[in-house]
Amino acid sequence: MNGAINSHSRSVTSLAYRLVRRTYCCRVVSVQAIVHSIESSQIRGNHNWLKSLISFWGSLLEKVIKRVAREAPGVSFELLSLDDDPDELLHSGDVDFLILPDVFMSAKHPKATLFEETLVCVGCPENERLRGKLSLERFMSMGHVAAMFGRSLKPSVEQWLLLQHGFKRRVDIAVPSFNLIPSLLSGTNRIATLPSRLVRHFEPVVPLQIVDHPLPPLRFTEALQWPSLHDSDPGNAWMREIMFQEASRMQALPENCREP
Repeated sequence: MNGAINSHSRSVTSLAYRLVRRTYCCRVVSVQAIVHSIESSQIRGNHNWLKSLISFWGSLLEKVIKRVAREAPGVSFELLSLDDDPDELLHSGDVDFLILPDVFMSAKHPKATLFEETLVCVGCPENERLRGKLSLERFMSMGHVAAMFGRSLKPSVEQWLLLQHGFKRRVDIAVPSFNLIPSLLSGTNRIATLPSRLVRHFEPVVPLQIVDHPLPPLRFTEALQWPSLHDSDPGNAWMREIMFQEASRMQALPENCREP
């Protein structure tokens, strides 16, 4: 990751910083949000947007937005839900960034790793079926709450990984965002499979019972992708560097350490 960060020269960063401070809007797309993009010439205008698609709301994006608010208060963000064809949004330049598991990303546009993530099983603290070690048989017999995206209900990364192992869960509730899942587990015997960082993010407000997944550690790489036509754009490069730096700080935290 350090190599990805260092690839942006100081001169480009300095130029982008001066331009972005004037008024810039970032559009980022994730599994749960899309932020639309702007053309390079717009960076010099009076109002610019960064649009992005992101896979889940967690502390990374919050840290990036808070930092940008301090360093370049003129920058605004537009967060959109995942489209059925994010590749087309990249191709047309209609989004500035995708933040998704890298297995879902096109090979046609540049991308870089943000952090490695592990999936865990969660449920209501009173869910007796989660007491003790969770067996695969019990996991498969329980009702699940799962995130599915777009009009075509595309599976999220945990469902994709399960299918790679040859398993298909019983999904009782499908929602368009990981963020909706924790509250839907309260008072039920249903379970969900969520990224560990997202679970830690919700811990202070939504108590959850956390257990290891019965399959071998389910891991994936969360990555950042941007349109090829914006690869040399100074504003895009400036925002990428901020994202890489904040992701690097998150990655340095111990796995069991709650992020501030």
